[in-house]
Amino acid sequence: MKFLVIALDFDRMIAQQDVLDPKVREAIAELRGKGIVVILVTGRILADLRRVCGDLHFVDAVVAENGAFIEFPQQVIRWLYQSRGRQCCWTNCRAPVS
Repeated sequence: MKFLVIALDFDRMIAQQDVLDPKVREAIAELRGKGIVVILVTGRILADLRRVCGDLHFVDAVVAENGAFIEFPQQVIRWLYQSRGRQCCWTNCRAPVS
């Protein structure tokens, strides 16, 4: 079986007590080098994830805030899920988001 995408949960899966082991970063780089898309998933708000991880360019995409926010660090594209009454939509946010 060939994997094309892998999603990794940040807390308690690849990080322990807000620390991402350098070996995990190396393994992620190895996966990306083989053409596998790596998505980092977390319930945290994006600013908190950046605080503990630093630069997020070591993954292809980040799903944060329990799925309400998607960022593609390499492309500077961010999508925010917004609920307006009964209508929900994804909004492309190009402005910096903290």
